[in-house]
Amino acid sequence: MRMQGVLPTVPLIPAKKFRWTDEVVDLVELLYALDTCDCINDGEIGVEELADAFS
Repeated sequence: MRMQGVLPTVPLIPAKKFRWTDEVVDLVELLYALDTCDCINDGEIGVEELADAFS
């Protein structure tokens, strides 16, 4: 049996925006490190996709 309308309506809160404030090369190294350790999506994501997600 499904219960509809039980949970209260929660307003959506926009995500906080972040800004990279260090050298660009440090961000690139971080992206390559995340790709090398396969710690995001079990390594099924490439550097290009990571860069898109961070941009």
